Amino acid sequence: MEDNLYARTRALIGQDGLDRLRETRAAVVGLGGVGGAAAVSLARSGLGELILIDGDQVVPSNLNRQRVARAENMGRNKADAMAEEIASVAPEVRTTIHGRFLREENLEELIPADVGYVVDAIDSLRDKVALIKNCHARGIRIISATGAGNRLWADRLCYADLFATAQDPVCRVLRRELRGTVERHPVVVSLEPPRQAEKGVVASMAFVPNAMGLLLANAVALSAAGLVSWEELF
Repeated sequence: MEDNLYARTRALIGQDGLDRLRETRAAVVGLGGVGGAAAVSLARSGLGELILIDGDQVVPSNLNRQRVARAENMGRNKADAMAEEIASVAPEVRTTIHGRFLREENLEELIPADVGYVVDAIDSLRDKVALIKNCHARGIRIISATGAGNRLWADRLCYADLFATAQDPVCRVLRRELRGTVERHPVVVSLEPPRQAEKGVVASMAFVPNAMGLLLANAVALSAAGLVSWEELF
């Protein structure tokens, strides 16, 4: 099964690239629409080990966009459900499950120093800032999702340095909180201004969150495979 799973990947990136991926350990923090798409894509690409971190549960409102959202998973922890999903499509990928939310006080426990990459798909801006600061301080490569809600167009997404972004409200907060601490930080950001949704609702469809997750995973996989340098991407 393994040969069949990675045959097309090997044809594109070569055996050396695939071997590099298999030696890579990455963490995905937040396993909703964005992080779930990133985690499954990394597993399908041949990453060696994934640390899955999320304290949230699958609920009916997730059904329109999230990978693990299906009837039989209602009420389950998203990290548990994602590990099962990965086992069904890429059983040789090792997974470590942390079914709790990442906080400043537990992040070094959940993300060990030997992790090669972190995909930040956290909603909480306070925890997002803490994670970014900590990863930069420890020299861990990290890429962050920004605002995926209240947008329609997946083709407006792009890679950027956080400090070169405009319009996105999430980026505005991150720039303010990280300025003077972090020099550059890679993000996937939408160039589409957020639309006005119903009061108190972060509106979404399947397209933008999943596309954002794919772009996050794409950057990690290409760098891990040795096809591009991390700095080249942003």
